[in-house]
Amino acid sequence: MHRFDYYTPATVAEAIDLLRTKGDGGKIFAGGTDLMPAMKERGRHPKYIVSLRNITDLKGISYDAQAGLRIKAATKMAAIQRDATIQKLYPVIVQGAKLIGSLQTQNLATLGGNICNAAPSADAVPAFVVLDATCTVAGPGGTRTVPITEVAKGPGQVSLAAD
Repeated sequence: MHRFDYYTPATVAEAIDLLRTKGDGGKIFAGGTDLMPAMKERGRHPKYIVSLRNITDLKGISYDAQAGLRIKAATKMAAIQRDATIQKLYPVIVQGAKLIGSLQTQNLATLGGNICNAAPSADAVPAFVVLDATCTVAGPGGTRTVPITEVAKGPGQVSLAAD
């Protein structure tokens, strides 16, 4: 594996600032289930990695009868499967999360990674498409809401900016 710089911001704002100031060549790391194999086996060599592991604001599941279900980007697939509200009200989401790799992978893989890698094999995504989900995207200009159907542009290509 090639050498790279590794950053562990504590907030979303810090992560955005790192991506903006460090420029091209960076990758975001959450669960690492796609990034690590790409680095080891497919010759991807980021100049730097911004880890989301310490950003607690990106983890969690909440439900409100009026506002609906909210699953934050760094929430692990295993946590999605175990959530009682999702099991009861959104079993299709649980079904999709169970299709992702092995149990070990499900304990590392995040919802945001499954969406933002734009892999044709993104098993969690179809459930969210059927449910007409939206994604809240943060960047230097603030946040915006994007329909999940507009995130992926093609295999491995997303509508999201590098920062």
